[in-house]
Amino acid sequence: LTLGAAGTSAPDALVSFHVARNGLGDMAVSNALGSNIFDILLCLGLPWVLKTTLLGDDHVDVEFDKFFNTFIIQIGVLAAFISILLWSKITCGKIILRKWHGVACFFAYFCYVGFCFYDEAFLGIDDDDE
Repeated sequence: LTLGAAGTSAPDALVSFHVARNGLGDMAVSNALGSNIFDILLCLGLPWVLKTTLLGDDHVDVEFDKFFNTFIIQIGVLAAFISILLWSKITCGKIILRKWHGVACFFAYFCYVGFCFYDEAFLGIDDDDE
């Protein structure tokens, strides 16, 4: 799933790269955040509505303990990114993203993917243990 998510996000990354290269960093950030908001709200909400409506279920079970570790990391990464934006706004009067910000994001992504593989291989909850 992690590799599939990266593949579906590639077009968004290319659009963000293109607009940032043309000096429109605000559009690049908006594109990245907007596509994730779309994914979370519509791409999760629509299947849940369809499942509960078409199959007559009143809820969808989510086994939160199976992805808790990666969820906490995602929240931490989001908090760090927002902190960078706010710190830049407070100290410079505007949001400035420098090369090191991009390198840090790139590095954080590969650490996250590595953790996901490690978590699944060694820390994951086995279905047999439940």
